[in-house]
Amino acid sequence: MRPEIEKIARDFNEDIRKLYGKNLISLFLYGSAAGENYIPGKSDINLLVVLEEINVGDLDLYLKIKKKWERKKVVTPLFLTEDYIRRSLDVFPIEFLDLKEKHVTLYGRDLLAELTIDPANLRLQIESEIKGKLLRLRQSYMELEGKPEKVKKLLDIALSSLTPAFRNLLRLVGEEVPLSKPEILEKIAKRFGLDSDLFSRWWRLKTGEMKASTAEIRKLFGEVHEEIEKLMDIVDGLKV
Repeated sequence: MRPEIEKIARDFNEDIRKLYGKNLISLFLYGSAAGENYIPGKSDINLLVVLEEINVGDLDLYLKIKKKWERKKVVTPLFLTEDYIRRSLDVFPIEFLDLKEKHVTLYGRDLLAELTIDPANLRLQIESEIKGKLLRLRQSYMELEGKPEKVKKLLDIALSSLTPAFRNLLRLVGEEVPLSKPEILEKIAKRFGLDSDLFSRWWRLKTGEMKASTAEIRKLFGEVHEEIEKLMDIVDGLKV
């Protein structure tokens, strides 16, 4: 954890413990600030507060310090109960597996490390995410009338929104998940027989490393659409 994040985490921990006392079970740092992808001044700082019980009064308590922490790039934390977490693993396996795999315990019991995700539920959500994003990709393309400058942004959004599904698909099939997004894309392509050069161009277009003409953007969109369709069919038939 970066030194500046350590200080923020320590000070936030003190505020939260004063606010919630015995109602506080655990406090976690998650997301980029808990790993190696944190960008100072740009990345948000994400925290999860686990309480024994949550009512509107508990939410109002946080409002007393909300603006103070927003100035330090701390977004409004997730407020969950332990019961909610355990009863939601079947509905949000991707989200909870991400939390389990990349978090720092700032206070209390590390209940995230104790979570067990059913592979069947994980596969189902990955399938749902990929199919849903593919539908949205098609619909948005039609709504944008295929205009290249808007299609480029659409490709950027699609890549960001699909990355969690890609990351967890690698976990599902027992592959080690790389830290960087370009490596995740490369590994997904190689593991499932997709076009790794296309995934590389998709990433480089998003980051600005590659410039593309109108015709090239339209061609890239068609290729991305085709590869996501292939991956959708693979995940649909995956046995876990």
